[in-house]
Amino acid sequence: MDETVLRILSIEDNPADARILQKNLSPIDRFSNFAIVEAACLQDALHALSHAAFDAILLDLGLPDSQGLETVRQIYERAPKIPILVMTGLDDEDLAMEALRQGAQDYLVKGEIRRPWLVRAIHYAIERQQIVEQLQKLNAELARSNRELEQFAYIASHDLQQPLMSIGAFAQLIAMKLDRHLDPKIERYLAQIGQAVTRMQQLIRDLLAYSRIGIGDRPTDLTDCNRCFQEALANLRSTIAESGAVVTTDDLPSVRADPAQWVQLFTNLIGNAIKYRRPEELPRIHVSVRQQWHEWCFCVRDNGIGIESEYFDRIFQIFQRLHSEREYPGTGIGLAICQKIVESYGGRIWVESTVGEGSSFFFTVPRNQ
Repeated sequence: MDETVLRILSIEDNPADARILQKNLSPIDRFSNFAIVEAACLQDALHALSHAAFDAILLDLGLPDSQGLETVRQIYERAPKIPILVMTGLDDEDLAMEALRQGAQDYLVKGEIRRPWLVRAIHYAIERQQIVEQLQKLNAELARSNRELEQFAYIASHDLQQPLMSIGAFAQLIAMKLDRHLDPKIERYLAQIGQAVTRMQQLIRDLLAYSRIGIGDRPTDLTDCNRCFQEALANLRSTIAESGAVVTTDDLPSVRADPAQWVQLFTNLIGNAIKYRRPEELPRIHVSVRQQWHEWCFCVRDNGIGIESEYFDRIFQIFQRLHSEREYPGTGIGLAICQKIVESYGGRIWVESTVGEGSSFFFTVPRNQ
């Protein structure tokens, strides 16, 4: 703290205890420059709070016109942004602990108060209150950011999709109108318009999914990962059939996670393993899991084309692609979505790979306590 005078409201009805506080807070150095305002009852304290600003409050729980937690409640309601340090007798510690739960920052035991402890406790309480206010501000900014993301999601799903649908529809109308008189070059152009519209719609859907991750309440129910795995296979049914992929799994645990996000996680990772397969070999993908310390570590292993180590970090960045759209279609958001899902649950995701042999994507999630 600097040399600024800290204004302290001392709410104490015992004159002897009030004098001890005054003595302990008398100025000695630049770290203990206090201005004390005394109040001997709750009403005097509330009056003082209405007419002056304070940096901290020293509160005795036993006042002539208020006792115990009711005192804390009324002071906290009047001045929620001023740190409260409760003064308690030796036999009132349980009450003091409850006062902390009601909004007090700290408590001090009368008879054991020493100047260094008191000065330090006041400074710490003020600093903690400043941290609390910063966290509240950050939470408010986060809530505002989430509202903006929700607004973006609305725009993406309506205002951006509608023009694309119109472009696609008009391209189809032109093709129908010209019918057999359609020039092959024009037909190719219209087909390219349709393909571009389809890619843009998928890109918007992926951006929408990416923006929504982490918005809303954290899940409290357990999710069966075996069921999520089966739903992911159902999503990939045609891709698996076309490629002849063999996808197997260990018995998977239940985790505290959003089931839709976990289905998407498995779908993206298994879908990528099938997409980046070696042409001369049937794709084989296995999902395994192991328990380590306080978390589950999942692994999606394949026998595909592999990834060079210099790209291990880059592939998780949004819109980052190692191959052209013609070689491997996609939007370049899939692994970024996987990373955002995993990290939203306090986990991490990484890859280990050998070119020409395959890749193993690992991700962790905290175990359920």
